[in-house]
Amino acid sequence: MPKKKIEPFTRTPGGDLEINVDIREEWPGIAVLRLRGAITPRAVPVLQELFKKLELNGREQLALVLRHAERICSSGLALLVSYCTRKGLEQDKASIALIDPSHQIAFTLKELGVISLFPVLKDENKAIDLLLGK
Repeated sequence: MPKKKIEPFTRTPGGDLEINVDIREEWPGIAVLRLRGAITPRAVPVLQELFKKLELNGREQLALVLRHAERICSSGLALLVSYCTRKGLEQDKASIALIDPSHQIAFTLKELGVISLFPVLKDENKAIDLLLGK
């Protein structure tokens, strides 16, 4: 499939969520997404399309920086869980690492019992090393 252009900065309709995408040659297969705002139902299709574009460009492992993400809706949670489980069946390595999730997001993931699906780290460099298999 042809590669698709990935914008380094995206704001979702309504401005609920800002997404900064960081892709570097020294991180083969990895994209770092820095999220600010709320992962709302309006934001989910934008995230879903971004995940597809990243996959088409060979970036199948995602490091999500969530320190400034205020909350996550059920469809956003479903997107993360389905991506994680689908990729887990395809490859034998972590597909999504969560970096410094906000209190509200960490609480939601714990309460719903899905936090254990994701490596959760405070440090971005450690998350990238984990995804690289270091």
